[in-house]
Amino acid sequence: MFIVLARGIYIRPHKHIGKTESFHVIEGAADIIFFDDVGGIEEVLRVDSAGIFYFRNDEPRFHTQIVITEFLVVHEITNGPFDRTDTVGATWAPDESDVAAGAAYLECLKRDVAPV
Repeated sequence: MFIVLARGIYIRPHKHIGKTESFHVIEGAADIIFFDDVGGIEEVLRVDSAGIFYFRNDEPRFHTQIVITEFLVVHEITNGPFDRTDTVGATWAPDESDVAAGAAYLECLKRDVAPV
């Protein structure tokens, strides 16, 4: 599927059980953040259409993304069939339905992954 994300969007950290996930960045840039099971940042991968434009996640790792550019356009590939119960939301991060808490969490993540 093709996905377009705008800068400032909050996607609750999540992981996919029994799935692989690949991203091909068509336009834009983002930081993909991988977490341990209690919310600690393990890895940050900058992806963009001019540099690292593809990654594949084979493990059930919590992850989210911070969109750097105005928009991020990606082609996401995952094995089907789609089943919502295969996606586990991080209990240590706000749900997307809590807009204020999600925005505050996103700002904290941006500070935590900002270059020193």
